[in-house]
Amino acid sequence: MDVTELTALIRKTPELLAKTRNVGETGDWDDLYTVVDFLSYAFAKTYPTLPCRAGCSHCCEVSLFRVTETEWRAIEGYLAAGLEPELEATLKAQVRELYGPHRAQLEALGEFWGKTELGTPGAPMAGLPTRCPFLSSEGVCSIYEVRPLVCRAYGSFGVTIGDRPTMLICDPYGPPFIDALSAGGSQTLTMAPVEPMYKRLSELAPGSAIAPLQLWVL
Repeated sequence: MDVTELTALIRKTPELLAKTRNVGETGDWDDLYTVVDFLSYAFAKTYPTLPCRAGCSHCCEVSLFRVTETEWRAIEGYLAAGLEPELEATLKAQVRELYGPHRAQLEALGEFWGKTELGTPGAPMAGLPTRCPFLSSEGVCSIYEVRPLVCRAYGSFGVTIGDRPTMLICDPYGPPFIDALSAGGSQTLTMAPVEPMYKRLSELAPGSAIAPLQLWVL
């Protein structure tokens, strides 16, 4: 896929989003996750040097991500259907041990996210543990099939932070990737904005609470 094809696909995003009716339930075109996954796939095909790929879990180790109640319900159902009770109990015990002492700050972070637009600076994250509770010791996502929207969009979408459009990607990997493209003659990076994905998420589940994934587990 080339940039022209990717651009044409991105222009169809409103049409694709309008057809979505659920989040993480069907895995078909009426599922918001399918649209996000498709755009991420198209981006990776257009930019094959993209560092975000299987084997890298840096963002899962250093970031805290916003997750809506709708997304959490999909994860919760997946855990109930596919995780051994003993493993689920172990996971929850580990989360309570690591994140339990930070519950008040996690709640404050969720409250901040619930009152502000995506990408608003100033989120109260300082001092919080950041490793995702569903990242295995081997660096593999244990809920990959139902991972939240942000995990699906990371490394493939654009986001506006403050007033500055940027790429939704880890700091250690994003700038070198963009610099290498520039050195190769690509002066612009064609990305779908992530904000319409979150807008559709909120439309599909109006009033859905927002919190860090760790708080949902707690």
